[in-house]
Amino acid sequence: MRKYYAKVKLNYSNHQQPINQAKYTCTASGRQQAIQQIEQRLNELPPYVSYQIITLSENPFELFNYRAMLRGEYHNGKMSPVPIIVKAESATEASNLAKEVASRIKEIKSFEIGPPHLVSESEPENASLFSKMF
Repeated sequence: MRKYYAKVKLNYSNHQQPINQAKYTCTASGRQQAIQQIEQRLNELPPYVSYQIITLSENPFELFNYRAMLRGEYHNGKMSPVPIIVKAESATEASNLAKEVASRIKEIKSFEIGPPHLVSESEPENASLFSKMF
């Protein structure tokens, strides 16, 4: 049995929420069984939600980019909010990685990290070169 990770695009036809992405995981003996398990769970969503499985992989780092906003102060004044994009398996892990990135920047006196969210495919790859330095 292997653990599989899926990135799923959700579309809300009632327009109460925008199109977004979600993460699903399962344990299965192969890709086909993993797809069936994930589709079974997706079919339990309300009827106004349609879905598309974008990617299925055994490696979560191929799928999930999270963006968290870094706010803080330099030693000589406030800094503008900066997005940090990290590859992580969960929002908690993404938050911890973003904090680690921010703590390595010597010019920052104090900082806080906003809640991370999955980066949508429409956002540019280079939304933050900042995180790629580390």
